[in-house]
Amino acid sequence: MRHLTSVDAPATALRGASDPHWRDHAACREMDLAESERLFFCSTRARRTISEAKTWCQGCPVRQDCLQAAIEEGLGEGIRGGLTATERRPLHADWNQRFDASRILRAFWYRRDVVLNTDERDALARLAHLAGWTPDRLAQALKVGPKFGGELLLMARADIEELELPTTVTALCDHIREQHNPQPKTKDVKRRRGKKAAAAARVLPFPVAAPTCDSRWKAAA
Repeated sequence: MRHLTSVDAPATALRGASDPHWRDHAACREMDLAESERLFFCSTRARRTISEAKTWCQGCPVRQDCLQAAIEEGLGEGIRGGLTATERRPLHADWNQRFDASRILRAFWYRRDVVLNTDERDALARLAHLAGWTPDRLAQALKVGPKFGGELLLMARADIEELELPTTVTALCDHIREQHNPQPKTKDVKRRRGKKAAAAARVLPFPVAAPTCDSRWKAAA
């Protein structure tokens, strides 16, 4: 099924497959249906049309949201966020296997607006629970609704008890680093998957240096 970038609901700051309202800001939101089909679902051999579609995406204010939604929802056809299906394939393959400690800790310590997969999001929720974050605060960090933020904190509390995880922020940070399994660096992707995969990796940069976990957790509480 093809999902076009257009909704009637008011725009919000929510992110992800369950919060599609970012689409209301898309550059293609008012495009005619037939024109959208022609432009974003063209043949892989239609290079001129692909170039035209990417030009639209280049100046779109929600390009990253569009690309992220395609990865999260497993949309394997069409041009999404400026990338063709072929260019997105490495990102689809690595998305669920990644566990990047640097992304989690940057979101926790520095309030960086980074996109996390399910495992990374759950790890952040556990840190947030130990630091005493409110549901609204976690929801703001993850760009989700406050009700879902509260559910994540409840699940985080249960996970810490059932999985016998560390019960202090500092110790849990160390545990997260031990599980660190980031996506391949761009230079490795170039060697293993070619130029198209490298271009895709540059669209979603994955930092590799995790911040130091120290007494600053009090400021994050």
